[in-house]
Amino acid sequence: MQDPFQISGPNGTHKCFVLELLGPSVADLLDAHPSTERLSGTLAKTIAKQTLLGLCFLHEHKIAHADLHTRNLAFEIPMVQALREEEFLQKLGKPETGTVQRKDGHPIGPGVPRYLVKSTFYPLDIKSSFRSIKIVDFGQSFLNDEYPSTLNTPLPVRAPEIIFNDKIDYRVDLWSMACLLFELIVGQPLFDSSMTTPAILVSQMLETVNDGLPDRWKRDWDTMKGTSSGNNSACSLQEWLEEMYFDGERREDMTREDIAQVGMLIRISLIGSSISPPGSIPASLPSKCISTAAIMEEYKAKYAIHEACREGQASRVDSLLAANPKLANLRDPDDRLPIHWAVSYNHLPIVQSLVQAKSFDPDATDGSGWTPLMMACSRKDSEQIVDLLLSKDADVNAKNNNGQTALHFCASKINLDIARTLLAQKPPASARVKDKRGQLPLHRAAAVGSVPMMKALIDAKSPLNATDMDGMTALHHAISEGHGDAAMLLLTLGAEFDKKDNDGHLPLELAPDAKTRSYILQAAEREGIDLV
Repeated sequence: MQDPFQISGPNGTHKCFVLELLGPSVADLLDAHPSTERLSGTLAKTIAKQTLLGLCFLHEHKIAHADLHTRNLAFEIPMVQALREEEFLQKLGKPETGTVQRKDGHPIGPGVPRYLVKSTFYPLDIKSSFRSIKIVDFGQSFLNDEYPSTLNTPLPVRAPEIIFNDKIDYRVDLWSMACLLFELIVGQPLFDSSMTTPAILVSQMLETVNDGLPDRWKRDWDTMKGTSSGNNSACSLQEWLEEMYFDGERREDMTREDIAQVGMLIRISLIGSSISPPGSIPASLPSKCISTAAIMEEYKAKYAIHEACREGQASRVDSLLAANPKLANLRDPDDRLPIHWAVSYNHLPIVQSLVQAKSFDPDATDGSGWTPLMMACSRKDSEQIVDLLLSKDADVNAKNNNGQTALHFCASKINLDIARTLLAQKPPASARVKDKRGQLPLHRAAAVGSVPMMKALIDAKSPLNATDMDGMTALHHAISEGHGDAAMLLLTLGAEFDKKDNDGHLPLELAPDAKTRSYILQAAEREGIDLV
C-alpha cells in the first residue's frame, strides 16, 4: 500500500487505499503471443518460481488465496516510479471520461457521479523487460481456520472439492498452482477451457491424475456424468506434458530433464488436493497449512530413485539399490517403476543395472499400459536398450491401454532399424495389430511419410487397404498429410484409390494442396494408374 486517505461525498465518507501500480497480467502476456509461440523457458520458470515463493509465503502465514490463475498474476512495471508525469501519460494515454446520464433523460441523483473514467492498460510489449510478478486479487482469500462454503474460481482451474461441494481448505491453491504451471510451460491450459462443464472437467481430472475419486464423491459423480465420458487417452500426466511441449511447432528451449521436473511439481501439487485418497499427502506434514516446498521435498525423498533414473545418475541409482533392492519395484504416482524413467530418458547404464534384479519384469507396465520396450521404441538412438530388453524376453506384441504395440511407436517415430529388429524376432512383431483407433503401424508410417518403414511393414504382411475407425486407409493418411512418395508406393502395390472414408472422401480428395494433388496424378499416370 502506497498511501491511505479518506474522501467525503454525497454517499458518505469512504476509506481509500493507493496501491502499487502494476502492469499487464501474465494472461495478457500469454494472449499476446501468437498461437505458434509460447513464453521463453527462462521467463516461464521465473514466473513459476516467483508464484511458488509467493504461495509458500501465504501458506506459511495461514492464508489461502483461493483464486490463483494467470489473470491474477500481474507484472511489476520497470522504472515506473522514475517516469515524469508527462512521460507516464504518454505511456497510458490521456484519461477518457464519459458523462453519466439517465436513459429516461431525468436528472441524476446526488449520489451518482457526474462522470466515469475509462479504464486503461499499460501498453504490452512482449519483448519488454517484464520479469517480476505479484499475486493480486485477494477477494476470495481466507485464513486456514476458515472454511468457505464455496468459491468462484474459474472452472478450468477449480479444485475438485469445490465442484463436489466438499469441505474447502488451503489445498485449493495447490490444484490451481498445478494448472498454472502447466499453462506457463506449455502455453495452453491443462484442462480444456472451451465449453467446459463440471462433468467434462472431472472426466479430464480423472484422466490426468490417474486416481479414483474418494468414496464420498462417487454418488454425486454418477449423477453428474450422465453420458459424459472422457477421452480415455490413458496417457500419464508426464507423457501428456512432454507430448504438448515437444510438439515440434513451438519454442522448445527447456530440456527433457526440465520438463520432468515440471511434471513432478505439477503432480505433487495435484496430489496435494483432496482428489487423492487419504494418505496421498505425506503424514509427516502439518494438517492445517503445508508448504508447497515441503511437499516437494517429501516427494523427492520418497521417489529419489525415480529422479535419479530421469537425471541419469547411475552411481546414485546403484547406491540406492544397494541400500534397498526393493526400490526397483517402487511405483511413483504416475504408476511408473524406475525402469520406465531410465528407458524414457535413454540412460543405458541405469537400464543395465535395473535389468539385473532377480525380480525384473521386462513387460511391467506403467499406468498407461506402456512397457519399457514401447518406451524405448518411441525414442531415437535407443537400439542398445531395445536389444537389452529383448535379451530379457520382452514381449514384442504387448499392447498398452490404447491397444498400441511397440511397432506402432517405431512407425510413428520412424525408428526403422528398431522396427526391423522387432520384425526379425521369433516370434516376430505383428504388423497386423490394430490399436483402439483401428490403426495399424502402416497407417502411422503412411501418416509420417516414411517409405522405407512402409516397405518393411508391407513385407511383414501388413494389410494394404485396412481402414481405421474413421474409414481411412493408409493411402488416405499418406495423401492427407501431403506425402506424395508414400502415396505412390501404396498405389503401385495395389492400394484402392476409389475407397471412401466415413465422410465420403476419396484419398485424392484429401490432398492438402494443389501441388500434392498434381504430383500424385502425374506420378500415377507415369505408372499407368488412372486416378480420374
